[in-house]
Amino acid sequence: RGRGGATMDADFGQQSQAFTLLHDKNMLAPASAASWCPTMDLLALATSDGQLALSRLDWNKTGGERENRLWTANPDSPVTSLGWRPDGKILVSGHADGAVQLYHAEDGEVLHASTPHRGSAVTSLHWQDAPAEDSRRSACAYQSATSRFALPTNGGGGIHDRPRRDGAKADAGAGAGAGAWTRPPGAGARALFDHFDPPTRLTVLCSGDARGDVVMSAFGIFPIASARVADCPADFPIASGTAGGAEELAVLHASLAPDLSRILVAFRANGDVDAVGASAAMPLLALRSVEMCVAASHGSQIASLAAEIEKEASSCATTWRQARLDFDARIDTLRERVGEGRRDTGGRGGRGRTRLSAGTNKRADDSMDMDDSTGDDSTGATTSENADPNTRGREHERTRPTIEDLLLAYLATGRVDPGVEQFLAHEFQPRDVRRLARSVDAAATKVHAILSERIAPAAQSCALRIAELRALARWRERSGAIGLDERAADVALAAAESCALAAFSAARLATAAAARLRAFFTLLLRTQRQIAFGSPDGFGAGDDADAPPALDAKLVEEFLVDGLTRDTLGDRLGSNRAAADGRVGEDPRGGPVNPNPNP
Repeated sequence: RGRGGATMDADFGQQSQAFTLLHDKNMLAPASAASWCPTMDLLALATSDGQLALSRLDWNKTGGERENRLWTANPDSPVTSLGWRPDGKILVSGHADGAVQLYHAEDGEVLHASTPHRGSAVTSLHWQDAPAEDSRRSACAYQSATSRFALPTNGGGGIHDRPRRDGAKADAGAGAGAGAWTRPPGAGARALFDHFDPPTRLTVLCSGDARGDVVMSAFGIFPIASARVADCPADFPIASGTAGGAEELAVLHASLAPDLSRILVAFRANGDVDAVGASAAMPLLALRSVEMCVAASHGSQIASLAAEIEKEASSCATTWRQARLDFDARIDTLRERVGEGRRDTGGRGGRGRTRLSAGTNKRADDSMDMDDSTGDDSTGATTSENADPNTRGREHERTRPTIEDLLLAYLATGRVDPGVEQFLAHEFQPRDVRRLARSVDAAATKVHAILSERIAPAAQSCALRIAELRALARWRERSGAIGLDERAADVALAAAESCALAAFSAARLATAAAARLRAFFTLLLRTQRQIAFGSPDGFGAGDDADAPPALDAKLVEEFLVDGLTRDTLGDRLGSNRAAADGRVGEDPRGGPVNPNPNP
């Protein structure tokens, strides 16, 4: 900041402005990039130790450095360049691995991350708005239908979007410390796109890298053009000096003209010996900036919605997989305790072998067919005498029944297998059952909420926006020049609609899975009460407070018949596929089979 009177430059005889040092600060690491906000007194500063910080340079305040610092971030890759959107609401950073990230200036939330320069350090970032005339609306101007018929998906008021108290410490200035109310994830998305007030003016982020590539992205998200400096015409002055390849070029600066009609690129050439400036005409972008604004606005938000769907789907799969792992671990232990799958050669009276009475459930009778350890000895003798001589001696060498069979038998007869009784009485007590039931039920509830409140609305919003793009593509006189393809829009629309239907279907599966698991845990609790009190309804003082709910025998039977380890919801979410070794099966027709064919 300049301060003081004017002085005369002795060498040039011109009047120059003297500057006064307002602040001097020793840094722990050298600065690698810095950029002033164009609208506010903010400085974005990146250091070589990998830290990115945004500070308010109002040094007249007495609060000190921590109060002047708005937020800090630690990106995965070193920051090599910085820039700002012209309105000062979004900070953009370029990284050594070719990534570009958009930050909300208020709180440092990452609004978008992409890799337009994969494998090459980003050396230049410049954001340019289209002329103000583009934003003038007329009575017949295009208006997006999505903002009128769909609700926003970011910060839309779902159960996961409610403000919460954050007890963690934050190095983000006043009001962001321990105990402060924090905004939900996605709250800064309105700085990128306002759902109810779509942009009417195109803004383009122009980025360059050390390899000589230049990429232009509408709204900083949607790539609309790219070029390589090495692919210049043969009569270009540096053509003879770049025979060694594109690695000899590095972009120093790339920016668009205010009317978007030309691009200016400055770059190093000939082994960093020469610094060259070049410009190229872009008449199509200047001529069709309004149509490009509409198409790129929808495309950018579709890309953001697709990323949100992918992230939320991964969250669903992780949440449910963890809950099922805990459940499956208990079931596997129970299978081991009862000796499921082993052959019982202990003769009559083996543990858990009972012959069901004539009036029992036929399904349980057919599935078990076990000997009664408390039965009549004459029955066993008769059976042995009438047995086939070829099978005599092997009649008791039978495989132990499955857990599902044992529990179905309990439903039919009320008798508890000794192995199951031992496990439920000593290793998996009622408090453990209730704890696991709460964990699984909470996971199913969360999965249902994400599917119905996040993924499905996002897919529906995608479908609406793609439908608008398809309608624009049919207006070939104006949109044909910007590359909209009606057939590609048809394919994308079908995929978005299928995704929405699949989300609603998976939400119903989550509800059904939760209901079956609740019924199964109720069966376990009632079995434990029968072991302890001799009756599923229990006896003794204080019993009513711990009494389990009524048993839905039909739901339990369906769950047991399908198998305790069968996880239909996990198959739909892809969590079982993620937990497997990742190998894909072979289709009989010769092609690979996708284990999760649902959209």
